[in-house]
Amino acid sequence: MFGSEFHGAQVYAFSKRALESGASSVAVTQIDTHGMDNGNSGFTLAPSTSPKAGEQGENGVEYFLSSNAADEAHGNTFSKGPRTSTQILVWTLSNTRSLRRSNPDIDLRHSDLHVDRYSTPDPSAQKVGSTPLRECINNTDCNSFLFNCATPCPNPFAPEPEYALDSSDTRMMPPTLAAGKLWGDHHPRPKGQAGTGRAQVQARVERQITDYAEHPDQTPPADIANMHRVICCYPDPEALMSAARAHARDRVAITNPGEARGGRAVLLGRNLWLAPPPVP
Repeated sequence: MFGSEFHGAQVYAFSKRALESGASSVAVTQIDTHGMDNGNSGFTLAPSTSPKAGEQGENGVEYFLSSNAADEAHGNTFSKGPRTSTQILVWTLSNTRSLRRSNPDIDLRHSDLHVDRYSTPDPSAQKVGSTPLRECINNTDCNSFLFNCATPCPNPFAPEPEYALDSSDTRMMPPTLAAGKLWGDHHPRPKGQAGTGRAQVQARVERQITDYAEHPDQTPPADIANMHRVICCYPDPEALMSAARAHARDRVAITNPGEARGGRAVLLGRNLWLAPPPVP
């Protein structure tokens, strides 16, 4: 739950070995992060993954990353937060091997990593065109059908305007633990003063929401085309890569699954689940 009702991120820890064994019951340890960040709550702790075994040490450890610029991460759950921050929180859940026991002894702590000031990214302009959902909820008959109303129920917020889309927020992307280091990123907007290099770069950034393969003419050429976590899930990867090669002046960067067979099996299952039905 977000907004003023937000209490704090909850961490649920359990033994994967017990889960894989098909046990009739699996013990779960819940950790409430309310107040753990100097009186403020943890917000969306992104758990880390590791491409190789042994990165977690002898006693086991799980790392998380989170940001604390969002409203939910500050105040008394009713006050507005600063919406900017110079911190990334590095959370450590230690002694995770003890989850195999009936009485686990785990501990969750965090440290503050100082970074440049950041805030929520600027919204993205929508492509010019029809807006059927907006038109539907502004129409009483269509809105009543959409929400399965027994009697006509007009939208109390109508007329709904078309507005810019949220580009992202301040939450962290899932980090990776590799070579003894924790790697993570997120998509915030750097918070710089007018005239600084960051502000000048920000002024030259253009965000678009479009289908890169079907509408390649809507995206200008770039030195590098970054295909991060998209090839695996796109229904026509060859068309997507062709569009990327045509637009990349220097190179195309892609992200491939790790060598772990378990991870590849999960991605294969996800792709099969998400694959569109065959065209008759």
